[in-house]
Amino acid sequence: MMKVRVRFFGGFNGIPRDDEIQVPENTSVGVLLEKLAVKYGEPFRDQVLDADGRIMHFCKMFLVLEDGLDEVDAGDLGRPASGEVNFFSMHALGAG
Repeated sequence: MMKVRVRFFGGFNGIPRDDEIQVPENTSVGVLLEKLAVKYGEPFRDQVLDADGRIMHFCKMFLVLEDGLDEVDAGDLGRPASGEVNFFSMHALGAG
């Protein structure tokens, strides 16, 4: 199993700002999003995911890597997740 630190920045409501989730080693970004949707429920789905389970345009997800942040886009759902992911609400930053 792999521990993933999950942090939310900006105007997310009903979701912990800093949390952890256990997932199998080499879990993909797409599977991680599914597991987060189960863990955090409707607040996560409503503020992070669109109807197709992809990250909404005003929400940015970054994998935290040894050499910095790497933004996740729709084509990255199959790539392995990292040990830390950060979500940013662009609405809260006035960029939505």
